[in-house]
Amino acid sequence: MKRLLPLLIVTGLLFSQDVLTTISGKKYNGRYIGIKNEKIEFIEDGKSVSVLIPKESIKNIKQSNGSIIDFSTKNKKVKQEQSTTQVETDQIEPDSTGQQVEIITRDGNEYIGEIVSENEQEIVLKTPSDITLTIPKNKILKRNEFSGKVVEGKLFRPDPNKSMYMFAPSAYPIGDQKSYCRDFCLFFPSFNGGFGNNISVQLGAFWFPGFPIERTPLVGSVKISSPSDEKAQFAGGIMYIRFPGSPGYSGAGMGFTFVTGTIGDNFTHASASLGWGYTQFEGDWEFMVEPIFVLAGNYRMSENFALVFEGWFPPEKSVIEEMSPKMGSLRFFGKQFSFDFGGLILFPDWEGLPFPLINFTYYVN
Repeated sequence: MKRLLPLLIVTGLLFSQDVLTTISGKKYNGRYIGIKNEKIEFIEDGKSVSVLIPKESIKNIKQSNGSIIDFSTKNKKVKQEQSTTQVETDQIEPDSTGQQVEIITRDGNEYIGEIVSENEQEIVLKTPSDITLTIPKNKILKRNEFSGKVVEGKLFRPDPNKSMYMFAPSAYPIGDQKSYCRDFCLFFPSFNGGFGNNISVQLGAFWFPGFPIERTPLVGSVKISSPSDEKAQFAGGIMYIRFPGSPGYSGAGMGFTFVTGTIGDNFTHASASLGWGYTQFEGDWEFMVEPIFVLAGNYRMSENFALVFEGWFPPEKSVIEEMSPKMGSLRFFGKQFSFDFGGLILFPDWEGLPFPLINFTYYVN
């Protein structure tokens, strides 16, 4: 019993905690610090930065010793005293800059929200859960603009490769100083980066196991997007694939020039593209007269999943008129990556299971 007693004491200390309940009924476990600047200071479990919550947002706090601090009664009294001005305390919100940011502190915690105020010492942040955080700047490791959105309390992270579907481009640019690494079907790794707000560049290679590295086809593309519009955006560019030569053979190349139009937003959108294929062999260039027509789209189903589809329609009387590639995938979103798993059908009379497609994208910046 003497050996068991210290263990019980330690266990009680570990599991004893305060429970904060908001007016809306949400509960948060952590530690009640006290009152600061007429707000309740509270540290949520797993966090190292305290939260400042308006009293008017809190129903009560049940402390670890069993006592309950009831704020609902106090809030009612405040509202009654202010009835002559017909303004309720819980309707007053601080001015907001409107900027959505992602902040990572030095202890590894991540906070996403809207900046309420900022000075040289600290940032006041309002989270999607309507909680106000005060974060000292000396504890901030990284701060980025957050281009996602919040829908009914759910956080929708941005698609790291919104500038492309499976293989076809959208009109959206990658973004200034943003980049991602992409591995399409395991054999096409590439690096994709944004230069300014309108120029996107891709550099990659077609890699096959056992294939001599000096014979590896290299890929490069450049896309220029029009200035951003709320409903539509347009882009044009060129893609080139270089097949290295060998003794007595200078090599060859092929690719596409294209124009693309996209409607929607960064989460759900559709694109129509026209692409003119071309080939290059020992100094001779040939261009398609009739363009390939491509339809593609991205439908955001939830905060973590999207459906991506893509269809290619070649012109009649072309060397690839028998082909009509159609592909689709389910895209999963993580914090800094996305993963596609889907299938490809090359011909209209395709029989059997689709050819599997796997695509992994890692968001660098």
